[in-house]
Amino acid sequence: MAVIGAVMIFASCALFGVLEAVALSQRVKKLTLCRNYIMRVGEEIRHSRKELPEILRGVKSSVYIENGVWQNTAGLKDEDLSVLYSYAESLGTTDIDGQIKNTNVHIERLDILLCDAVDKNKKCSRLYVSLGVLCGAFLAIIII
Repeated sequence: MAVIGAVMIFASCALFGVLEAVALSQRVKKLTLCRNYIMRVGEEIRHSRKELPEILRGVKSSVYIENGVWQNTAGLKDEDLSVLYSYAESLGTTDIDGQIKNTNVHIERLDILLCDAVDKNKKCSRLYVSLGVLCGAFLAIIII
């Protein structure tokens, strides 16, 4: 019976490590999608001269702004979300040149966050998996 408990603890600790590593890579993917979305919206503002709601409906992505609220941004940190919310709040508040400058500022801020997320993903994802496995093995040995 102790062996079954040890295996379950080992598996759950290893799974926790894997889930943490996946969360790090998901953050990188979501930030990249958000950056690309903002860049495409900025290009549409610059070149199409369409109304903003029409631009937002026309730019397709898995992350998007609908009614001033970002959609599908689960897994992002508060600092990431603050940049995204800042961009959503500032849309439509200035002329086209102001919107383009605002878009560029937010892209630069997302670039900084994205570089940080990529570095953290490279440094920590294997660490989380290893720690999960090691902690699981340690606890399993103690139980047995």
